[in-house]
Formats: sequence, C-alpha cells, structure tokens
Amino acid sequence: VSLAFSFPKTWSLANGPNLDVREVSTSDSAFVIVFPLPQGATTIADVGTDQILTVLFSPAGKYGAYGGVDDSTIKASTIVGLKTATGKDQPYRRFALKFTPLTYNQNTVERRALISATAVGGSCFVMVAGCLATRYKKAEEDLRGVQESFRASSTGRAAPAAVVEDVEAYARRISGDATK
Repeated sequence: VSLAFSFPKTWSLANGPNLDVREVSTSDSAFVIVFPLPQGATTIADVGTDQILTVLFSPAGKYGAYGGVDDSTIKASTIVGLKTATGKDQPYRRFALKFTPLTYNQNTVERRALISATAVGGSCFVMVAGCLATRYKKAEEDLRGVQESFRASSTGRAAPAAVVEDVEAYARRISGDATK
C-alpha cells in the first residue's frame, strides 16, 4: 500500500517506528494507524466512526496508551469519493473529533482532530491530524490540509500527481536538496 499526505513545512518527521509528523513546540501532529477491516466490510462506508475510535482510543492506540478516553464528540462525519490514479472513485470517511485523553502524567488535555480514513487491501488506513483544543482555530487550516491530502492506494498504482509532487518535494527537503 502506498500512503501520501502533505504537512506544514514547520513540522518534522518523528523518529521511531510509526509514520507521524509533528511540530513539537505546539503539539500539532499527524499520524497514520492501520487495522484490519471488520468482518464483512469492503469499503470505508462499512466502517463506522465508532469502530475507528475504538482502535484510536484502545490501550494499543495512540490516545489510549495512558488510560481510557471517556469524553469524545464527533463534530461532523461524511463519506467523500476521491479519484484514484486509475480514475475509480475511492471512498474516504472524514470527520472532526473533540476529545480528552489522559497524558503520560495522568492529566487530561482537550484535543481536536480532523480524521480521514479509507479501506485498501483488507485494511483500514486512518490519518489523524490533531492539536490542543486551545490551538484549534490557529491550526485548523494546517490540519485540514493534512486531512484532505491523505491518500492510500494499492501498491503498484501511482498516487495522484498532486500528491506525488508533495511527496517529491518532501523527499528533496529531508535530503537537504531543496533546489530541485
């Protein structure tokens, strides 16, 4: 599976085994989680937001590692069809989320996130772009850019040209060759 998304120039790729980017000074971040499609599901339309949140808030998930997330509200949810490189429609579930996870020191902190999810090859790929709730108005445009740029496609198919350009620009930037 090929994944692509854009993110602000001030964010950096985090070290470690996960695909995540962040701006450490503000706690703005984006990451991808993957889980098997539920039995009987073939597209993201078959996967509810509750199933995505169960994985996201589980002890093995990004926000459940330090304890359960008791307070969460889905602000908006929709299915959008985006064209693949082969011209087919691929559905993505997009939604906004307000939630209060526990931190490593057992404090709660209110966060906001914009989420985009799709199904490819029997798995659900979920992009979560989020920030502290106090920063949401300032960060919303950046988070929406990450959410709307997220694409997942089967290996062997090219990503849409605009996404490829973003990925190539990113590769040049991290290699130190921003002149190309």
